Amino acid sequence: TATAMTTGFWDRVADVTDEHVCHVQCVAGEQNIVAKFVLNGTQRRLDRNQNETLAGTLARLRKTLAGAGKAKKSQLQPDQTVQTVEVHLSAADGSRISEETTNEEAWITGHKLQVNEMEFVCERNRPVIDLIHIKQNVIQGFAVQPLVNKSFADSVYFRWSVEQGDTWQVVSEQESFVPTSDCVGKRLKVEAVPVSTTETGELDIGRRVALELAEGVQAAPDLSVFKDRWRHVANTNKDGERDNFLRVMSYNLLADGTPAQRAGEYDYCESGAMEISYRKQLLTWELIQYDADVICLQEVTPHAYKTYMEPVMRQAGWTGVFCNKNFNAQMACAVFFKTSKYDLYMEENVDLHSEWQALKDARSHSISSLISDTLRLELDRANTVAQIVALTPKNDQESPFFVVNTHLMGSPTARLGRVIQVAAVMRRLRIAMTDCGLFDAPTVFSGDFNASPDEPVHQLLSTGRFSRKHKVWAETQSLFAEAENRNSNKKQTQEGVDVNTEIVFHRGASTAQRTYIDRRLDKGGAVVDFIYFSRNHFKLQNEHFPDFAPSDLFADTSIPSRRFGSDHVAIVQDLVWSNRSEAA
Repeated sequence: TATAMTTGFWDRVADVTDEHVCHVQCVAGEQNIVAKFVLNGTQRRLDRNQNETLAGTLARLRKTLAGAGKAKKSQLQPDQTVQTVEVHLSAADGSRISEETTNEEAWITGHKLQVNEMEFVCERNRPVIDLIHIKQNVIQGFAVQPLVNKSFADSVYFRWSVEQGDTWQVVSEQESFVPTSDCVGKRLKVEAVPVSTTETGELDIGRRVALELAEGVQAAPDLSVFKDRWRHVANTNKDGERDNFLRVMSYNLLADGTPAQRAGEYDYCESGAMEISYRKQLLTWELIQYDADVICLQEVTPHAYKTYMEPVMRQAGWTGVFCNKNFNAQMACAVFFKTSKYDLYMEENVDLHSEWQALKDARSHSISSLISDTLRLELDRANTVAQIVALTPKNDQESPFFVVNTHLMGSPTARLGRVIQVAAVMRRLRIAMTDCGLFDAPTVFSGDFNASPDEPVHQLLSTGRFSRKHKVWAETQSLFAEAENRNSNKKQTQEGVDVNTEIVFHRGASTAQRTYIDRRLDKGGAVVDFIYFSRNHFKLQNEHFPDFAPSDLFADTSIPSRRFGSDHVAIVQDLVWSNRSEAA
Protein backbone atom coordinates (compact mmCIF):
# COMPACT_ATOMS: atom_id res chain seq x y z
CA THR A 1 0.00 0.00 0.00
CA ALA A 2 0.99 3.63 -0.39
CA THR A 3 -0.12 6.54 1.72
CA ALA A 4 2.20 9.46 0.92
CA MET A 5 0.28 11.38 -1.72
CA THR A 6 2.09 13.62 -4.18
CA THR A 7 0.61 17.02 -4.88
CA GLY A 8 -2.29 16.73 -7.28
CA PHE A 9 -2.22 12.94 -7.26
CA TRP A 10 -5.98 12.51 -7.13
CA ASP A 11 -6.42 15.01 -9.96
CA ARG A 12 -4.38 12.66 -12.15
CA VAL A 13 -6.57 9.66 -11.37
CA ALA A 14 -9.16 8.51 -13.88
CA ASP A 15 -12.39 6.97 -12.70
CA VAL A 16 -13.12 3.38 -13.64
CA THR A 17 -15.90 3.54 -16.17
CA ASP A 18 -16.34 -0.14 -16.85
CA GLU A 19 -18.57 0.64 -19.82
CA HIS A 20 -15.47 1.93 -21.61
CA VAL A 21 -12.53 -0.26 -20.51
CA CYS A 22 -11.41 -3.77 -21.43
CA HIS A 23 -8.76 -4.98 -18.96
CA VAL A 24 -6.31 -7.35 -20.64
CA GLN A 25 -3.87 -9.65 -18.88
CA CYS A 26 -1.19 -11.17 -21.08
CA VAL A 27 1.93 -12.41 -19.32
CA ALA A 28 4.97 -13.91 -21.07
CA GLY A 29 5.29 -17.60 -20.26
CA GLU A 30 1.61 -18.07 -19.47
CA GLN A 31 -0.56 -20.00 -21.89
CA ASN A 32 -3.69 -17.86 -21.98
CA ILE A 33 -4.68 -14.27 -22.37
CA VAL A 34 -7.53 -12.88 -20.22
CA ALA A 35 -9.75 -9.97 -21.22
CA LYS A 36 -12.46 -8.58 -18.93
CA PHE A 37 -15.09 -5.93 -19.55
CA VAL A 38 -18.55 -5.03 -18.24
CA LEU A 39 -21.47 -5.07 -20.65
CA ASN A 40 -24.91 -3.94 -19.47
CA GLY A 41 -23.92 -4.42 -15.84
CA THR A 42 -22.52 -7.96 -16.32
CA GLN A 43 -18.83 -8.71 -16.32
CA ARG A 44 -17.69 -10.64 -19.36
CA ARG A 45 -14.46 -12.61 -19.44
CA LEU A 46 -12.40 -14.08 -22.24
CA ASP A 47 -9.80 -16.70 -21.39
CA ARG A 48 -8.13 -17.90 -24.57
CA ASN A 49 -4.80 -19.23 -25.77
CA GLN A 50 -2.30 -16.49 -26.59
CA ASN A 51 -1.41 -18.17 -29.90
CA GLU A 52 -5.01 -18.59 -31.04
CA THR A 53 -6.04 -16.30 -33.88
CA LEU A 54 -8.38 -13.42 -33.24
CA ALA A 55 -10.95 -15.07 -35.52
CA GLY A 56 -11.55 -17.95 -33.13
CA THR A 57 -11.63 -15.72 -30.05
CA LEU A 58 -14.11 -13.22 -31.51
CA ALA A 59 -16.28 -16.03 -32.85
CA ARG A 60 -16.51 -17.47 -29.37
CA LEU A 61 -17.32 -14.06 -27.93
CA ARG A 62 -20.05 -13.44 -30.52
CA LYS A 63 -21.63 -16.79 -29.72
CA THR A 64 -21.52 -16.15 -25.95
CA LEU A 65 -22.98 -12.66 -26.22
CA ALA A 66 -25.71 -13.89 -28.55
CA GLY A 67 -26.97 -16.08 -25.72
CA ALA A 68 -26.50 -19.38 -27.52
CA GLY A 69 -23.48 -20.35 -25.40
CA LYS A 70 -22.69 -23.98 -26.06
CA ALA A 71 -26.23 -24.78 -27.18
CA LYS A 72 -26.67 -26.09 -30.72
CA LYS A 73 -29.24 -24.61 -33.07
CA SER A 74 -31.13 -27.92 -32.96
CA GLN A 75 -31.65 -27.39 -29.23
CA LEU A 76 -33.35 -24.00 -29.62
CA GLN A 77 -37.12 -23.67 -29.23
CA PRO A 78 -39.13 -23.00 -32.42
CA ASP A 79 -39.64 -19.34 -31.51
CA GLN A 80 -35.95 -18.79 -30.67
CA THR A 81 -33.27 -17.49 -32.99
CA VAL A 82 -29.59 -16.87 -32.53
CA GLN A 83 -29.12 -13.14 -32.13
CA THR A 84 -26.40 -11.64 -34.30
CA VAL A 85 -23.83 -9.61 -32.35
CA GLU A 86 -21.33 -7.39 -34.12
CA VAL A 87 -17.90 -7.83 -32.51
CA HIS A 88 -14.54 -6.70 -33.82
CA LEU A 89 -11.21 -5.27 -32.65
CA SER A 90 -9.79 -2.09 -34.14
CA ALA A 91 -6.65 0.00 -33.87
CA ALA A 92 -6.59 3.49 -32.35
CA ASP A 93 -7.13 5.02 -35.83
CA GLY A 94 -10.28 2.96 -36.36
CA SER A 95 -8.85 0.40 -38.79
CA ARG A 96 -9.89 -3.17 -38.05
CA ILE A 97 -7.32 -5.66 -36.78
CA SER A 98 -6.96 -8.67 -39.02
CA GLU A 99 -8.62 -11.72 -37.52
CA GLU A 100 -5.59 -13.75 -38.57
CA THR A 101 -3.59 -11.91 -35.91
CA THR A 102 -2.79 -13.89 -32.77
CA ASN A 103 -4.34 -12.88 -29.47
CA GLU A 104 -0.94 -12.00 -28.07
CA GLU A 105 -0.43 -9.44 -30.86
CA ALA A 106 -4.01 -8.19 -31.09
CA TRP A 107 -4.99 -7.36 -27.54
CA ILE A 108 -2.71 -4.42 -26.76
CA THR A 109 -3.17 -1.10 -25.03
CA GLY A 110 -4.97 1.42 -27.23
CA HIS A 111 -6.81 -1.09 -29.37
CA LYS A 112 -10.60 -0.97 -29.13
CA LEU A 113 -13.11 -3.77 -28.70
CA GLN A 114 -16.39 -2.98 -30.48
CA VAL A 115 -19.55 -4.79 -29.33
CA ASN A 116 -22.46 -3.50 -31.40
CA GLU A 117 -22.58 0.21 -30.48
CA MET A 118 -20.41 -0.15 -27.37
CA GLU A 119 -16.67 0.58 -27.49
CA PHE A 120 -14.10 -0.58 -24.93
CA VAL A 121 -10.54 0.71 -24.86
CA CYS A 122 -8.04 -2.06 -24.17
CA GLU A 123 -5.59 -1.59 -21.32
CA ARG A 124 -3.03 -4.37 -21.24
CA ASN A 125 -1.15 -5.32 -18.09
CA ARG A 126 -2.04 -1.98 -16.54
CA PRO A 127 -2.46 -1.70 -12.76
CA VAL A 128 -6.03 -2.63 -11.92
CA ILE A 129 -8.22 -3.26 -8.87
CA ASP A 130 -9.94 -6.61 -9.39
CA LEU A 131 -11.94 -6.51 -6.15
CA ILE A 132 -12.55 -4.17 -3.25
CA HIS A 133 -14.65 -5.40 -0.37
CA ILE A 134 -15.25 -4.69 3.33
CA LYS A 135 -16.29 -7.74 5.31
CA GLN A 136 -17.05 -6.33 8.76
CA ASN A 137 -19.56 -4.22 10.60
CA VAL A 138 -18.21 -0.69 10.77
CA ILE A 139 -17.94 0.36 14.41
CA GLN A 140 -16.73 3.56 16.03
CA GLY A 141 -13.17 3.24 17.29
CA PHE A 142 -12.38 0.02 15.37
CA ALA A 143 -10.25 0.15 12.23
CA VAL A 144 -12.02 -0.46 8.92
CA GLN A 145 -9.78 -2.47 6.59
CA PRO A 146 -10.72 -3.02 2.94
CA LEU A 147 -9.93 -6.30 1.23
CA VAL A 148 -8.33 -5.45 -2.11
CA ASN A 149 -7.24 -7.76 -4.90
CA LYS A 150 -5.01 -6.10 -7.48
CA SER A 151 -3.18 -7.05 -10.66
CA PHE A 152 -0.02 -5.52 -12.15
CA ALA A 153 0.21 -3.04 -9.27
CA ASP A 154 3.09 -2.44 -6.87
CA SER A 155 0.94 -0.55 -4.40
CA VAL A 156 -2.50 0.90 -3.80
CA TYR A 157 -3.41 4.43 -2.76
CA PHE A 158 -6.51 4.92 -0.60
CA ARG A 159 -8.83 7.76 0.27
CA TRP A 160 -11.65 7.66 2.84
CA SER A 161 -14.65 9.98 2.95
CA VAL A 162 -17.57 10.43 5.34
CA GLU A 163 -21.05 11.18 4.08
CA GLN A 164 -22.12 14.78 4.76
CA GLY A 165 -25.60 15.27 3.39
CA ASP A 166 -25.37 15.09 -0.38
CA THR A 167 -21.57 15.33 -0.42
CA TRP A 168 -18.55 13.37 0.81
CA GLN A 169 -15.89 14.83 3.11
CA VAL A 170 -12.38 13.41 2.73
CA VAL A 171 -11.06 12.32 6.14
CA SER A 172 -8.06 10.03 5.53
CA GLU A 173 -5.58 8.80 2.96
CA GLN A 174 -4.46 5.74 4.92
CA GLU A 175 -5.13 2.11 4.03
CA SER A 176 -7.37 1.59 7.06
CA PHE A 177 -9.57 4.14 8.77
CA VAL A 178 -10.76 4.43 12.38
CA PRO A 179 -14.21 6.05 12.54
CA THR A 180 -14.66 8.64 15.30
CA SER A 181 -17.79 9.57 17.20
CA ASP A 182 -18.48 12.19 14.49
CA CYS A 183 -18.92 9.34 12.00
CA VAL A 184 -21.64 7.46 13.92
CA GLY A 185 -24.76 7.04 11.79
CA LYS A 186 -22.99 8.21 8.63
CA ARG A 187 -21.86 6.13 5.69
CA LEU A 188 -18.24 5.77 4.59
CA LYS A 189 -16.73 5.64 1.14
CA VAL A 190 -13.32 4.25 0.27
CA GLU A 191 -11.51 4.86 -3.00
CA ALA A 192 -8.57 2.75 -4.18
CA VAL A 193 -6.09 3.45 -6.96
CA PRO A 194 -3.56 0.84 -8.15
CA VAL A 195 -0.11 2.10 -9.04
CA SER A 196 2.99 0.56 -10.56
CA THR A 197 6.41 1.98 -11.42
CA THR A 198 7.60 1.92 -15.02
CA GLU A 199 11.15 1.09 -16.12
CA THR A 200 11.84 4.83 -16.37
CA GLY A 201 10.73 5.37 -12.78
CA GLU A 202 7.43 7.05 -13.60
CA LEU A 203 4.14 6.15 -11.92
CA ASP A 204 1.69 4.17 -13.98
CA ILE A 205 -1.57 5.14 -12.31
CA GLY A 206 -4.49 2.78 -12.78
CA ARG A 207 -8.15 3.65 -12.62
CA ARG A 208 -9.89 4.54 -9.40
CA VAL A 209 -12.56 2.27 -7.93
CA ALA A 210 -14.88 3.35 -5.14
CA LEU A 211 -16.95 1.47 -2.60
CA GLU A 212 -19.78 3.18 -0.73
CA LEU A 213 -20.94 1.32 2.38
CA ALA A 214 -24.65 0.68 2.61
CA GLU A 215 -24.92 1.14 6.40
CA GLY A 216 -23.81 3.94 8.68
CA VAL A 217 -21.10 3.64 11.34
CA GLN A 218 -22.30 1.90 14.53
CA ALA A 219 -21.68 3.33 18.01
CA ALA A 220 -18.86 1.71 20.01
CA PRO A 221 -19.65 -0.94 22.62
CA ASP A 222 -19.09 -0.18 26.30
CA LEU A 223 -15.39 -0.89 26.84
CA SER A 224 -15.01 0.84 30.21
CA VAL A 225 -13.84 -2.50 31.64
CA PHE A 226 -10.38 -1.61 30.26
CA LYS A 227 -10.16 1.83 31.87
CA ASP A 228 -7.71 0.81 34.63
CA ARG A 229 -5.38 -0.80 32.15
CA TRP A 230 -5.43 2.18 29.80
CA ARG A 231 -4.77 4.49 32.75
CA HIS A 232 -1.70 2.38 33.56
CA VAL A 233 -0.52 2.66 29.94
CA ALA A 234 -0.93 6.44 30.01
CA ASN A 235 0.96 6.78 33.29
CA THR A 236 3.93 4.69 32.14
CA ASN A 237 4.20 6.56 28.84
CA LYS A 238 4.98 9.87 30.55
CA ASP A 239 8.31 11.71 30.47
CA GLY A 240 10.18 9.15 28.38
CA GLU A 241 9.78 6.41 30.99
CA ARG A 242 9.11 3.86 28.24
CA ASP A 243 12.73 4.13 27.10
CA ASN A 244 13.80 2.35 30.28
CA PHE A 245 11.84 -0.86 29.91
CA LEU A 246 10.54 -3.46 27.48
CA ARG A 247 6.79 -4.04 27.46
CA VAL A 248 5.88 -7.62 26.49
CA MET A 249 2.39 -8.92 25.90
CA SER A 250 1.06 -12.46 25.41
CA TYR A 251 -2.46 -13.24 24.27
CA ASN A 252 -4.34 -16.32 23.11
CA LEU A 253 -6.88 -14.92 20.65
CA LEU A 254 -9.14 -18.00 20.32
CA ALA A 255 -8.92 -19.10 16.70
CA ASP A 256 -12.07 -19.19 14.62
CA GLY A 257 -13.72 -22.54 13.89
CA THR A 258 -12.11 -24.58 16.69
CA PRO A 259 -13.63 -27.98 17.62
CA ALA A 260 -15.02 -26.43 20.82
CA GLN A 261 -16.87 -23.80 18.79
CA ARG A 262 -18.24 -26.39 16.42
CA ALA A 263 -19.42 -28.42 19.41
CA GLY A 264 -21.42 -25.47 20.68
CA GLU A 265 -19.38 -24.79 23.83
CA TYR A 266 -19.72 -21.03 23.28
CA ASP A 267 -23.45 -20.97 22.70
CA TYR A 268 -23.80 -18.70 25.74
CA CYS A 269 -22.23 -15.82 23.78
CA GLU A 270 -24.61 -13.10 22.73
CA SER A 271 -25.45 -12.84 19.05
CA GLY A 272 -22.49 -11.79 16.93
CA ALA A 273 -19.94 -11.82 19.76
CA MET A 274 -18.29 -15.02 18.49
CA GLU A 275 -18.14 -13.92 14.86
CA ILE A 276 -14.53 -13.49 13.74
CA SER A 277 -15.61 -10.43 11.72
CA TYR A 278 -16.36 -8.72 15.06
CA ARG A 279 -13.70 -10.33 17.27
CA LYS A 280 -10.82 -9.44 14.94
CA GLN A 281 -11.75 -5.75 15.28
CA LEU A 282 -12.10 -5.84 19.05
CA LEU A 283 -8.89 -7.84 19.54
CA THR A 284 -6.79 -5.67 17.21
CA TRP A 285 -8.10 -2.53 18.93
CA GLU A 286 -7.06 -4.01 22.28
CA LEU A 287 -3.57 -4.93 21.04
CA ILE A 288 -2.94 -1.38 19.88
CA GLN A 289 -4.10 0.16 23.18
CA TYR A 290 -1.51 -1.76 25.23
CA ASP A 291 1.28 -0.10 23.24
CA ALA A 292 3.55 -3.10 23.85
CA ASP A 293 7.03 -3.30 22.33
CA VAL A 294 6.66 -7.03 21.67
CA ILE A 295 3.36 -8.87 21.26
CA CYS A 296 3.16 -12.68 21.29
CA LEU A 297 -0.08 -14.15 19.97
CA GLN A 298 -1.44 -17.69 19.94
CA GLU A 299 -4.48 -19.15 18.19
CA VAL A 300 -4.36 -16.56 15.46
CA THR A 301 -6.89 -17.09 12.65
CA PRO A 302 -4.71 -16.94 9.48
CA HIS A 303 -7.25 -15.27 7.21
CA ALA A 304 -8.08 -12.62 9.82
CA TYR A 305 -4.36 -12.01 10.36
CA LYS A 306 -3.52 -11.60 6.68
CA THR A 307 -6.53 -9.54 5.62
CA TYR A 308 -7.12 -7.44 8.74
CA MET A 309 -4.78 -7.70 11.72
CA GLU A 310 -1.44 -7.43 9.92
CA PRO A 311 -2.31 -4.41 7.73
CA VAL A 312 -4.02 -2.59 10.61
CA MET A 313 -1.14 -3.29 12.99
CA ARG A 314 1.40 -2.32 10.33
CA GLN A 315 -0.30 1.04 9.83
CA ALA A 316 -0.39 1.51 13.62
CA GLY A 317 3.39 0.96 13.87
CA TRP A 318 4.07 -2.78 14.34
CA THR A 319 5.79 -5.38 12.16
CA GLY A 320 4.34 -8.89 12.16
CA VAL A 321 6.05 -12.29 12.00
CA PHE A 322 3.61 -15.11 11.22
CA CYS A 323 3.82 -18.88 11.78
CA ASN A 324 1.10 -21.41 10.90
CA LYS A 325 0.59 -24.42 13.14
CA ASN A 326 1.63 -27.61 11.40
CA PHE A 327 -1.17 -29.63 9.84
CA ASN A 328 -3.67 -26.95 10.90
CA ALA A 329 -4.30 -24.11 8.48
CA GLN A 330 -6.87 -22.54 10.80
CA MET A 331 -4.64 -21.81 13.78
CA ALA A 332 -1.36 -19.92 13.93
CA CYS A 333 1.05 -17.98 16.13
CA ALA A 334 2.35 -14.48 15.47
CA VAL A 335 4.81 -11.99 16.95
CA PHE A 336 4.49 -8.24 16.47
CA PHE A 337 7.21 -5.75 17.36
CA LYS A 338 7.41 -1.98 17.18
CA THR A 339 8.72 -0.99 13.77
CA SER A 340 10.16 2.30 15.04
CA LYS A 341 12.24 0.64 17.76
CA TYR A 342 13.47 -2.70 16.43
CA ASP A 343 14.74 -4.51 13.36
CA LEU A 344 14.18 -8.19 12.72
CA TYR A 345 17.54 -9.94 13.08
CA MET A 346 16.38 -13.51 12.52
CA GLU A 347 13.33 -15.71 12.81
CA GLU A 348 12.85 -19.46 13.07
CA ASN A 349 9.73 -21.56 13.27
CA VAL A 350 10.23 -24.63 15.43
CA ASP A 351 8.16 -27.65 14.43
CA LEU A 352 7.78 -29.39 17.79
CA HIS A 353 6.51 -32.53 16.10
CA SER A 354 9.79 -32.87 14.18
CA GLU A 355 11.81 -31.92 17.26
CA TRP A 356 10.10 -34.68 19.24
CA GLN A 357 10.86 -37.19 16.51
CA ALA A 358 14.53 -36.19 16.53
CA LEU A 359 14.70 -36.38 20.32
CA LYS A 360 12.98 -39.75 20.34
CA ASP A 361 15.33 -41.15 17.70
CA ALA A 362 18.46 -39.80 19.39
CA ARG A 363 17.51 -40.98 22.88
CA SER A 364 15.24 -43.91 22.16
CA HIS A 365 17.04 -45.94 24.84
CA SER A 366 15.80 -43.51 27.48
CA ILE A 367 12.98 -41.08 26.69
CA SER A 368 10.97 -43.35 24.43
CA SER A 369 10.97 -46.16 26.97
CA LEU A 370 10.15 -43.91 29.91
CA ILE A 371 6.78 -42.54 28.85
CA SER A 372 3.44 -44.14 28.24
CA ASP A 373 2.38 -45.29 24.82
CA THR A 374 -0.53 -42.89 25.01
CA LEU A 375 1.68 -39.87 25.70
CA ARG A 376 4.08 -40.97 22.99
CA LEU A 377 1.14 -41.10 20.57
CA GLU A 378 -0.01 -37.62 21.66
CA LEU A 379 3.47 -36.24 21.03
CA ASP A 380 3.57 -37.95 17.64
CA ARG A 381 0.31 -36.26 16.70
CA ALA A 382 1.03 -32.84 18.23
CA ASN A 383 0.96 -30.00 15.71
CA THR A 384 2.44 -27.46 18.11
CA VAL A 385 4.95 -24.85 16.99
CA ALA A 386 7.16 -22.24 18.57
CA GLN A 387 8.53 -19.03 17.13
CA ILE A 388 12.05 -17.84 17.85
CA VAL A 389 12.53 -14.21 16.87
CA ALA A 390 15.67 -12.13 17.40
CA LEU A 391 15.35 -8.34 17.43
CA THR A 392 17.95 -5.59 17.45
CA PRO A 393 17.28 -2.04 18.66
CA LYS A 394 17.37 0.59 15.92
CA ASN A 395 20.22 3.09 15.94
CA ASP A 396 21.98 1.11 18.65
CA GLN A 397 25.05 -1.08 18.88
CA GLU A 398 23.38 -3.59 21.19
CA SER A 399 23.35 -7.28 20.33
CA PRO A 400 20.04 -8.99 19.55
CA PHE A 401 17.62 -10.12 22.19
CA PHE A 402 15.40 -13.15 21.66
CA VAL A 403 11.66 -13.68 21.90
CA VAL A 404 10.11 -17.15 22.08
CA ASN A 405 6.39 -17.53 21.47
CA THR A 406 4.66 -20.89 21.78
CA HIS A 407 1.40 -22.72 22.40
CA LEU A 408 2.13 -26.02 24.13
CA MET A 409 0.06 -29.18 23.77
CA GLY A 410 -3.18 -29.03 25.69
CA SER A 411 -3.90 -32.53 26.97
CA PRO A 412 -4.43 -32.46 30.75
CA THR A 413 -2.45 -35.71 31.05
CA ALA A 414 0.55 -34.44 29.05
CA ARG A 415 2.53 -32.80 31.86
CA LEU A 416 5.71 -34.55 30.81
CA GLY A 417 4.90 -33.86 27.17
CA ARG A 418 5.01 -30.13 27.84
CA VAL A 419 8.38 -30.54 29.57
CA ILE A 420 9.71 -32.35 26.51
CA GLN A 421 8.34 -29.66 24.19
CA VAL A 422 9.94 -26.82 26.17
CA ALA A 423 13.23 -28.73 26.25
CA ALA A 424 13.02 -29.03 22.46
CA VAL A 425 12.36 -25.30 22.09
CA MET A 426 15.28 -24.46 24.37
CA ARG A 427 17.54 -26.71 22.31
CA ARG A 428 16.61 -24.79 19.16
CA LEU A 429 17.02 -21.48 20.99
CA ARG A 430 20.53 -22.38 22.04
CA ILE A 431 21.39 -23.31 18.43
CA ALA A 432 19.94 -19.99 17.19
CA MET A 433 22.03 -18.06 19.70
CA THR A 434 25.16 -19.93 18.67
CA ASP A 435 24.46 -19.24 15.00
CA CYS A 436 24.23 -15.54 15.87
CA GLY A 437 27.57 -15.69 17.67
CA LEU A 438 25.94 -15.29 21.08
CA PHE A 439 26.00 -17.43 24.20
CA ASP A 440 23.90 -15.67 26.80
CA ALA A 441 21.50 -13.30 25.05
CA PRO A 442 18.53 -11.63 26.75
CA THR A 443 15.44 -13.77 26.18
CA VAL A 444 11.70 -13.55 26.72
CA PHE A 445 9.79 -16.85 26.66
CA SER A 446 6.01 -16.47 26.56
CA GLY A 447 2.80 -18.07 25.39
CA ASP A 448 -0.08 -20.33 26.29
CA PHE A 449 1.56 -23.17 28.23
CA ASN A 450 -1.68 -25.06 28.89
CA ALA A 451 -0.10 -25.70 32.28
CA SER A 452 -1.09 -24.49 35.73
CA PRO A 453 1.66 -22.83 37.83
CA ASP A 454 2.44 -26.04 39.76
CA GLU A 455 3.23 -28.16 36.69
CA PRO A 456 6.82 -29.41 36.19
CA VAL A 457 7.35 -27.40 33.00
CA HIS A 458 7.65 -24.32 35.20
CA GLN A 459 10.38 -26.02 37.26
CA LEU A 460 12.36 -26.55 34.07
CA LEU A 461 12.11 -22.90 33.07
CA SER A 462 12.73 -21.51 36.58
CA THR A 463 15.74 -23.68 37.44
CA GLY A 464 17.08 -24.70 34.04
CA ARG A 465 16.90 -28.35 35.12
CA PHE A 466 14.40 -31.15 35.34
CA SER A 467 15.57 -34.04 37.46
CA ARG A 468 15.62 -37.66 36.34
CA LYS A 469 14.14 -38.48 39.76
CA HIS A 470 11.11 -36.24 39.41
CA LYS A 471 7.99 -38.23 40.19
CA VAL A 472 6.28 -37.20 36.95
CA TRP A 473 8.49 -39.65 35.03
CA ALA A 474 7.09 -42.61 36.90
CA GLU A 475 3.58 -41.19 37.02
CA THR A 476 3.50 -40.60 33.30
CA GLN A 477 4.93 -44.01 32.53
CA SER A 478 2.32 -45.85 34.54
CA LEU A 479 -0.64 -43.52 34.02
CA PHE A 480 -2.17 -45.50 31.18
CA ALA A 481 -0.66 -48.86 32.03
CA GLU A 482 -3.95 -50.64 32.61
CA ALA A 483 -5.67 -49.10 29.61
CA GLU A 484 -2.76 -49.99 27.39
CA ASN A 485 -2.67 -53.54 28.73
CA ARG A 486 1.02 -53.47 29.51
CA ASN A 487 2.89 -56.66 30.30
CA SER A 488 2.60 -57.00 34.09
CA ASN A 489 5.98 -58.74 34.19
CA LYS A 490 7.72 -55.68 32.78
CA LYS A 491 9.66 -53.81 35.45
CA GLN A 492 8.69 -50.14 35.78
CA THR A 493 11.57 -47.73 35.49
CA GLN A 494 11.34 -45.20 38.29
CA GLU A 495 13.95 -42.75 37.06
CA GLY A 496 13.94 -40.74 33.86
CA VAL A 497 16.65 -38.55 32.36
CA ASP A 498 18.04 -35.20 33.40
CA VAL A 499 16.92 -32.28 31.22
CA ASN A 500 19.06 -29.14 31.19
CA THR A 501 18.27 -25.87 29.39
CA GLU A 502 21.31 -23.80 30.51
CA ILE A 503 19.08 -20.69 30.70
CA VAL A 504 17.28 -19.77 33.89
CA PHE A 505 14.13 -17.68 33.74
CA HIS A 506 12.07 -15.62 36.10
CA ARG A 507 8.31 -15.71 35.74
CA GLY A 508 6.40 -12.48 35.33
CA ALA A 509 4.40 -11.31 38.32
CA SER A 510 0.61 -11.31 38.28
CA THR A 511 -2.20 -11.48 40.75
CA ALA A 512 -4.60 -12.88 38.16
CA GLN A 513 -6.72 -15.78 39.36
CA ARG A 514 -7.29 -16.90 35.80
CA THR A 515 -5.96 -16.08 32.33
CA TYR A 516 -8.14 -18.66 30.60
CA ILE A 517 -11.85 -18.45 31.30
CA ASP A 518 -14.00 -21.57 31.33
CA ARG A 519 -17.17 -21.39 33.36
CA ARG A 520 -17.24 -25.20 33.56
CA LEU A 521 -14.14 -25.23 35.77
CA ASP A 522 -14.35 -24.93 39.56
CA LYS A 523 -12.73 -21.50 39.65
CA GLY A 524 -14.23 -20.39 36.37
CA GLY A 525 -10.90 -20.75 34.62
CA ALA A 526 -7.19 -21.31 35.15
CA VAL A 527 -3.83 -19.56 34.92
CA VAL A 528 -2.15 -21.07 31.85
CA ASP A 529 -0.57 -18.06 30.08
CA PHE A 530 2.85 -16.85 31.17
CA ILE A 531 5.71 -14.51 30.36
CA TYR A 532 9.19 -15.65 31.42
CA PHE A 533 12.37 -13.58 31.10
CA SER A 534 16.05 -14.47 31.42
CA ARG A 535 17.16 -13.84 34.98
CA ASN A 536 20.51 -12.27 34.09
CA HIS A 537 19.10 -9.60 31.79
CA PHE A 538 15.78 -8.33 33.08
CA LYS A 539 13.99 -7.46 36.26
CA LEU A 540 10.33 -6.68 36.80
CA GLN A 541 8.96 -3.18 36.82
CA ASN A 542 7.54 -2.51 40.28
CA GLU A 543 3.98 -1.97 39.12
CA HIS A 544 2.06 -4.70 37.32
CA PHE A 545 -0.83 -4.30 34.95
CA PRO A 546 -4.23 -4.16 36.65
CA ASP A 547 -6.17 -7.42 36.52
CA PHE A 548 -9.80 -7.75 35.54
CA ALA A 549 -12.31 -8.29 38.31
CA PRO A 550 -14.32 -11.54 38.15
CA SER A 551 -17.47 -9.44 37.94
CA ASP A 552 -16.13 -7.96 34.69
CA LEU A 553 -15.22 -11.31 33.17
CA PHE A 554 -18.55 -12.92 33.99
CA ALA A 555 -20.81 -9.90 33.53
CA ASP A 556 -22.01 -11.23 30.19
CA THR A 557 -22.30 -14.85 31.46
CA SER A 558 -18.68 -15.43 30.43
CA ILE A 559 -16.22 -14.51 27.73
CA PRO A 560 -15.94 -14.11 24.75
CA SER A 561 -18.47 -11.29 24.79
CA ARG A 562 -19.04 -7.91 23.21
CA ARG A 563 -16.27 -6.56 25.47
CA PHE A 564 -13.76 -9.44 25.38
CA GLY A 565 -12.75 -10.99 22.09
CA SER A 566 -11.28 -14.24 23.44
CA ASP A 567 -11.73 -16.80 26.20
CA HIS A 568 -8.27 -15.77 27.45
CA VAL A 569 -7.21 -12.37 28.77
CA ALA A 570 -4.07 -10.57 27.70
CA ILE A 571 -1.10 -10.69 30.07
CA VAL A 572 1.38 -7.81 30.00
CA GLN A 573 4.73 -7.32 31.72
CA ASP A 574 7.02 -4.29 31.83
CA LEU A 575 10.63 -5.54 32.04
CA VAL A 576 13.55 -3.34 33.06
CA TRP A 577 16.88 -4.02 31.38
CA SER A 578 19.67 -5.10 33.74
CA ASN A 579 23.04 -3.78 32.55
CA ARG A 580 21.94 -4.02 28.93
CA SER A 581 25.32 -3.25 27.40
CA GLU A 582 27.19 -5.70 29.63
CA ALA A 583 24.53 -8.41 29.30
CA ALA A 584 24.48 -8.30 25.53
